Amino acid sequence: MYAPLNPQNLDENPKYRTICGNHVTSSTKFICYLNIIGLCLSSIGSFPVGLIFTIPLIYAYYIPFKGIEEIRSRKLVPILILSGINLVTAIAVVIFCIVAFLMGELKNNFGTRFDESFIISIVFLLGIHLLWNSWCFVVILRCYQYIKDVKMGQTKGAQMI
Repeated sequence: MYAPLNPQNLDENPKYRTICGNHVTSSTKFICYLNIIGLCLSSIGSFPVGLIFTIPLIYAYYIPFKGIEEIRSRKLVPILILSGINLVTAIAVVIFCIVAFLMGELKNNFGTRFDESFIISIVFLLGIHLLWNSWCFVVILRCYQYIKDVKMGQTKGAQMI
């Protein structure tokens, strides 16, 4: 059975809501705002060389605003890729720290080993970082899917139910 997509029905769909109850478009905008602010703050300490990386990244995090406004899912691809890279990196760092901890290879600059409580707190913080990156990736991916579905509904497309 085929049914035309209705953008109003998509707005109410829990698939396009976050854990907090916000819509994925507003959460994607929030993620982009945070990244732009973070990039601007980090470029202050590395001026002017840091601008080589900062300006393209700020642009990449600005593009989704236009993509959401114009209902063009392709404009979310750059931050979807960046978010995926952040997620893979966070997973790798957590795995590295756990393996290094189990092998007893973590040492400070003076050559002495770190306390076990310090390592556990670092792994805990990295776990929170991993959860944040996972949430961001899922929200941006859902926003991408939402915009594709809205575009399909506007072009009188149909989706199999």
